[in-house]
Amino acid sequence: AGARALLQRMRPAPPPPREPAELIRQLSQLLHNNVFAAAYKGQPQVLETILGQPARVLAVCGVHAGMQQHGTLLQPLHMAAFNGHAHCVRILLGLRGVDVDAVA
Repeated sequence: AGARALLQRMRPAPPPPREPAELIRQLSQLLHNNVFAAAYKGQPQVLETILGQPARVLAVCGVHAGMQQHGTLLQPLHMAAFNGHAHCVRILLGLRGVDVDAVA
């Protein structure tokens, strides 16, 4: 098992996608997952870092106040509020277009 683990660590990382659409899809998924995780876990620095990206990047990746967790109606604000992460709630309430009456 040790040799297999070492071999996996020594393998080079897969090359980045060549197609811009695939790159955007992967970045979008990464940003969405991290926004929801940060809201759920109470990580305001992560939220600030992601939401501090250029508006065009966020728009292309679909990161906005009303984004929903895949397959649900849950939004980052729901996650932060439910778990009592007041600092994250304040950050999310500061987003343009946030809907405090959104149903989950």
